[in-house]
Amino acid sequence: METVYITGHKNPDLDSICGVLGYAALKSRLDKSRLYEPVRCGHL
Repeated sequence: METVYITGHKNPDLDSICGVLGYAALKSRLDKSRLYEPVRCGHL
């Protein structure tokens, strides 16, 4: 299974983190052939 990392922008805020979590969850439900992992870039 291929892993796809979903990221927000370089200096994440709460909106970016929540968006990444939601999008990774949605993609994981729609596409069972890949594992979508939410990650952050930079400090919170």
